[in-house]
Amino acid sequence: MQAITIAIGKTGINFFAQQLVAKELVNLLSQLRPPNKTINIGRIDILYSTADNIVINLTNGTLVNFTPAFESVTQNSGGNFPLVMQAVNFNAQYAWEETYSYTHCTFIAGVGVICDNPVNKDNKFTYTPSFSSLTVNVPLQFEYDNQSQTWSIVAGTTTGNAVSSSANIPSDSIIQEENQECFSSHASDATASALSAIDFSSSLNTLITGNLASIPASGNLGDGMVYDFSLGDSGLLFPNNDGIQMGVKGGASYNGTAFSGANPPSLPLPIPPADSDTSHHLNMYVSNYEVDALNWVYFEAGKLNLLIKPEDLPDAQLLKVSSYTTYEPRFSPMLPLSCMRKSRKTPHQPPHSKLFIYSTRP
Repeated sequence: MQAITIAIGKTGINFFAQQLVAKELVNLLSQLRPPNKTINIGRIDILYSTADNIVINLTNGTLVNFTPAFESVTQNSGGNFPLVMQAVNFNAQYAWEETYSYTHCTFIAGVGVICDNPVNKDNKFTYTPSFSSLTVNVPLQFEYDNQSQTWSIVAGTTTGNAVSSSANIPSDSIIQEENQECFSSHASDATASALSAIDFSSSLNTLITGNLASIPASGNLGDGMVYDFSLGDSGLLFPNNDGIQMGVKGGASYNGTAFSGANPPSLPLPIPPADSDTSHHLNMYVSNYEVDALNWVYFEAGKLNLLIKPEDLPDAQLLKVSSYTTYEPRFSPMLPLSCMRKSRKTPHQPPHSKLFIYSTRP
C-alpha cells in the first residue's frame, strides 16, 4: 500500500538540505572549538644566547566572527548527498604557553663567550591566528530505518579544510628572537607553518556524527490521532542518482483503530522534476484514500468543527477555481456557477488529474 508517492528533484534537494540540514549544521558549527595543539620547536640561537627544548602549547581555543553558511549539495550514488558549508574571514583565539630552557651568553673581547646557568622560562600569551576560509564537507545519507520507522538524514565522516591568512605569532614570543642573520628564521617559519595547519576535522567529527534530522514515520497528531508516514510498497529509490522517489503508506488511525476505507491504493511513482526546473521542488501523487483517512480521523476526534466563511480569509478569491488555473490548467474547463444556472446544462468536468488526487473508489 502507498497512498502518497513523492519524487524530489534537484531544486527540492537543495531546498530541503538548507531547511532541514544546513540550519542544524549551523547550530552545531557554532559550538566548534579548534583542537588543542602542541608544537615542539627544539633549539634556536639568539645571537650568543640559546633557547632549548622549546614547546608551544595551544589550549582553550575559540572562534571569533565564525559564521558558516550553506554552500552546496550534490547527489552521488546510493543516496549519498555531499554537503558543503563554508565560513570566511574569521579568527581563532588560543591560550599560548611556551616553555623552554634559556641560556644567556655575552661576548667579552679578549675573553670570549661567557654564559650564565640555564634558566627555565614559561611565557603565556593570547594567540589569534586568522583564516581566510574553512570549508566543511559533510557526507549525508538519506535513509529509512525499518526498525525505528524513521526517515533519517545521517552524517558520515566530516572533514574541514582551513586556509590560513596569517599565523600572527605573538610579538613577545621567544620564537621572534631567533638569530635571523645565521638561520633565516627557520624556526619561526616552521612554527608559522605548523600553526597554519590546524586540523579542524577531528573536532568537526565530534560535533557532526550520526543523525542530523529525522522524521518519524508514524506521526502523532495528538488527541488519539496517528498519521502513517511509513515506507510504502515502492521503497526509497534514487533514480539515475538524480533525484529521490519514495512511496508512503498513508492512512491514519484514531485511538488505535485504523481507517478502514475500501480499496487501499498502491500509487505509481511520479518522475522527479528535471534539473532545469527551478520552480518546483517535487511531484506528488495523493490518493483520495489518504484524504478520506485524514478526514475520518479528524472527524472521529471531533476536530472538524471549524466554520470558515469567505470574509474570514485575507483573500476570498482563494476559494475560486480561477485562482489555481495557472498552476493546474486542467481546472480551466470548470464554469462559474452563474453560467451553469443560465445554461441549465450539466457542467463540463475536467479530466481526472493524476497530479493531485487518485481515486480508488469503485
